Amino acid sequence: MLRQLLPRSLLTLTYIGLFIAWFCPGHLLSQSSLRVDSLKKALKKAKKAQELSLYIELGHELAKTDPAQAQNLVTEIAKWAKKEKSSKAQLEARLLQGYIYYYKKEYSKFIAIFRELESKAQELLEQPRLAQLLHDVSKSYVAIGQKENAAVFLQQSQELFSQLNEAKKLAEISQSLASIYLEQNQLEEAKSAALSCLQAAQKEADKKLEGTCLLELGKIYAQEEDSLENAVQCLQKAISLSKAFPAEAFGYEANIRLGQVYIQQKKYDQAVAAIQQGLEGAQSKNDIVLSRLAYSLLTQAYEHLYHKTSEEVHHLEEVKKEIEKKSSQTVQEKEKEIEQLSQENLQRYTQLTQKTTQLYLSIAAIILFVLLSVLLFFSYREKRRIANELKIANQKIQQKNIELEQKRKEIESAYHQIAYQKKELEEAHAQLQNAYEEIRAQNEQLEEANSLILEQNRAITESIQRAQCIQEALLSSHHQMQKALPHSFVFFKPQNIVSGDFYWLAFIKDLLIIAVADCTGHGVPGALLAMLGTSFLNRIIHEKGITQPAGILNCLNLDFLMNLNQLTPDSSSDDGMEIALCTIDTYNCTLTFAGAKRPLFIVRNNSLLEYKNNNFSIGRETLDSVKLQKLNTGISVNVLGNNYQVHNFKEDQIPIEPGDMLYLFSDGFVDQKRPGKGDTRYKTNRFKQFLVSIASKSTSEQLRLIEQEFENFRGEHKQVDDVLVMGLRI
Repeated sequence: MLRQLLPRSLLTLTYIGLFIAWFCPGHLLSQSSLRVDSLKKALKKAKKAQELSLYIELGHELAKTDPAQAQNLVTEIAKWAKKEKSSKAQLEARLLQGYIYYYKKEYSKFIAIFRELESKAQELLEQPRLAQLLHDVSKSYVAIGQKENAAVFLQQSQELFSQLNEAKKLAEISQSLASIYLEQNQLEEAKSAALSCLQAAQKEADKKLEGTCLLELGKIYAQEEDSLENAVQCLQKAISLSKAFPAEAFGYEANIRLGQVYIQQKKYDQAVAAIQQGLEGAQSKNDIVLSRLAYSLLTQAYEHLYHKTSEEVHHLEEVKKEIEKKSSQTVQEKEKEIEQLSQENLQRYTQLTQKTTQLYLSIAAIILFVLLSVLLFFSYREKRRIANELKIANQKIQQKNIELEQKRKEIESAYHQIAYQKKELEEAHAQLQNAYEEIRAQNEQLEEANSLILEQNRAITESIQRAQCIQEALLSSHHQMQKALPHSFVFFKPQNIVSGDFYWLAFIKDLLIIAVADCTGHGVPGALLAMLGTSFLNRIIHEKGITQPAGILNCLNLDFLMNLNQLTPDSSSDDGMEIALCTIDTYNCTLTFAGAKRPLFIVRNNSLLEYKNNNFSIGRETLDSVKLQKLNTGISVNVLGNNYQVHNFKEDQIPIEPGDMLYLFSDGFVDQKRPGKGDTRYKTNRFKQFLVSIASKSTSEQLRLIEQEFENFRGEHKQVDDVLVMGLRI
């Protein structure tokens, strides 16, 4: 059995490691993650008076699952406390630092911080918070083996919870106090605490806690010779309650402790049965401490059984000797009686020979013969009876000796098996200890690697945030947009910090040129292309003076092909952009549109008009002669003495009317997915219907509704792309 237990234990450790590494972040921590997300959302909407309590609760949740984020929150609370000049907030920041150590099982550091803040905590904390803090301090003292200090803080916590009428907490504290008092051999105090725990558990109808309290009470009674029956009753009740909680340890420990009491009562057979049942539970839970205790108690029980059997054999030998001794004495007494009778008869015979004649002598001889025959007969029968009794006794003794020899061999075999299992258990413990040390070393390496990754992530994030500032500086400002187009809005939501989508506008005399572009990719690569596109547009408009949309797109296309080295046959670059670009003549109230795979929507009188004229992108490809003849859209350009065929972009003149609502957008909104299986994208038709439904509202209200629609549709699903929607009213 133990040989099978060892590989199972090692496999169990392996599965636990895989479980923590892969499954916990997605399952065990899911409830904590949801709680953290909920608290973060609540903080955004919280009033100032609620901020501190929410920060504290969030900090405790993070301390259990993400100490690094919890540490950052300590800094934030400390800053908040300094800003608000709040002594309580300063106290909570330091206590949160202590709880980070507490959940990392660095109990000495947690206790040191508590000792530093003890007087302030007594003064500033609410009674429930102070009671729980004192309870946690007592647990920390228990963990480091300082039971006397633990008892002091348990008593303080007990007093506070008593004032709060927290019956369940009081029961837990009483159980902990009983355990400590028992270890200190303070039996009366331990008994009082255990009885208080039992009463509270029964009042709360908490069967699991009741079973734990009965176990403690049984262990206490077991220390008193005159209370062993009380110990048996308590432990049997605990065993009965444990059947409803098979995963809890108090059931099999109660069996082992019951066996210990039976040994004290010299009921060794019952002790062996109870201990073996408890040992099975301890081995199934890999409880090495209680397994060792069970093996030790089994050894004691078997030794007592062996001694008892030896005493019975010795007693039977004494009985046999006594029987043989009594038989010998009886035979000797009978022989003496016969000899004595013979002498008396001889004297009588002599007297008769003297008094009577020869006839009487013959009669006396006959009588003497008869008497001697009778005496010899009875003597022979008595000896035979005694011989039969001795034979039967010898047979019983031999049978008993055979049984005792078999039992002795069984006991010796069990003893050797226990010794062998004990040795195997010690070897398994040593291997488990080595495995634990290896895992701890690996954990330390992982923590170091995690710290390095966090530092690198912080540096990368700072670099990207700096890039965001640069990109925002290059984008047209919201103030500039509102000044030129007061009835307009821009919904701009990058997937990451920086975006591959961008919007752009320029003023040339009476012309307003606006563009919405979607570059290949998102994040940093997309942002680089966006900055490149912004730079090209500024040069085309302001340096070359080109204002017609088709001409702008032709120049922009050529700039991408040349600068990204896409004209050469062996080029591996396929980066580019999709763009919608309009030139609005504010004097004549006309609009010219050209798009590269991006349309223009106009909502007029609750109807949507869609315009799209070029089904190819900026950059990415050139045209060979076959495509040129087929599409009839190419133009030839000469670059450094080489001729290349590239797309020729078209434009449309579109009449506009006052009140028209224009929309330019990237594909991020319509491609967004929501939770569910299959194709769950938002899609263009739904987007059209939504724009028609909001077009009559003010642009500020439209912006709010668009953002709300996007967030409601996305739900818990991650954002799949950069999102950009621009709207303006003529």
